[in-house]
Amino acid sequence: RRQRQMCIRDREHSVKFNFFVVNGNSYLEAVFEDSDHRSSLRLEGEGVSITNKNPLVFFDKDYSDVHPDIIALACLCIFYPFIGKEVTFPKPVTERIAVSINRPIFTKSKTITVRNINRDLNSYQGEFGEILAFGGGMDSSAIRATFPEAHIVHEASIKNGFLVKDLTNDLTARLEKKSRATLVRTNSRFISDPGGWHVWTGSIVTSLLEAGKRRAKYIYSGTILGSAFMSNGSKFFDRHSSVKWHGISGNYWQQIFWDIGLPLVQPLMGCSEILTMKATVKKLRQEEVFYCTKLDGDACGRCPKCFRRRCISDYVLAQQSDFSVFDNTEVHQVLNKRPLYFGHIYSALMANGWAPPSFIKEKIDFLPRYDFALKYYEGSLEFIPEELRSKVHDVLSSEFEPMTAKNVEQMKSWDQSNF
Repeated sequence: RRQRQMCIRDREHSVKFNFFVVNGNSYLEAVFEDSDHRSSLRLEGEGVSITNKNPLVFFDKDYSDVHPDIIALACLCIFYPFIGKEVTFPKPVTERIAVSINRPIFTKSKTITVRNINRDLNSYQGEFGEILAFGGGMDSSAIRATFPEAHIVHEASIKNGFLVKDLTNDLTARLEKKSRATLVRTNSRFISDPGGWHVWTGSIVTSLLEAGKRRAKYIYSGTILGSAFMSNGSKFFDRHSSVKWHGISGNYWQQIFWDIGLPLVQPLMGCSEILTMKATVKKLRQEEVFYCTKLDGDACGRCPKCFRRRCISDYVLAQQSDFSVFDNTEVHQVLNKRPLYFGHIYSALMANGWAPPSFIKEKIDFLPRYDFALKYYEGSLEFIPEELRSKVHDVLSSEFEPMTAKNVEQMKSWDQSNF
């Protein structure tokens, strides 16, 4: 009886994945060996409780020839919170992926045994350039502007059978006709309740699969200084030291991509939102950048995200906007919260002479006037694959000014709990 109970417990913590293609559409299916094992916590944000409602994910493209490790990583990025002690991927994988997901930073929460490893399987080898995981916002648009050779991939989300309104879908479709982009429709963002990606790399899955299909060497994503080094503006994060437990990419989830041979690269991670807006304004039409989708897929013009973008655009375009529309409860809640979200942005703007309206100034006046966010951090190049560094360095140097030693000191001392 005890042996039977142990077997039942083992089954309760196992997931098997199936992969198949029907009529040009690819499907990933999670088979839970216990129907109750469908609730968990989202790995992102505050770790809200999520319940899987649909174990079948579809993509409207044929990915039948994609390397098994890439298919397995797609399974992990979508379903990781629901995977327990054991996992069986659709096809046998290399040992690389099993080792990667069982590094110490992962095993703090759980150890996963991969049931089907093929030690004779050759690892993935990219051949043909870069894929851009394109969200349509300022940051990925800046990569589109500064690295135009990267092939754009945008995920069009399906929710309850209907396409979610997103103007980036239309832009990508237009670029697709010129063979510069691919629009992939999928329900992966809305298979659980509440909806959303379970792990931040969930937003990269369509680009991951398309990169595998195209035999790409790299995937580019739009992570910026505030996310990579500034803990969203609250405190400097020493990513250089983090490699000891995260891996050479500086992030443990990002590291899996590197480990299987398809590095996820963030070429503008040393640049703030101020610089990414400079790049987009300089090279792209304004109507091709969508940083808010609240108003039928377009910017609402009154939310906290629109507010921050307006502050930045006033500086970049040397204009003075009417901010009265932002004197609302939602914006005030963000400005009143401590640490102030992306506070280093307002600090840099004020250091360069920006004079916000009084209702804004009284809430952000506690910030020091540091201007490091007006320049790019050269130390970020350490997190670019060696063979790409000189290319990324040349692009950054041609577009932006590097931080001085004083700027770097300001950035590394940034800690809102001390202001």
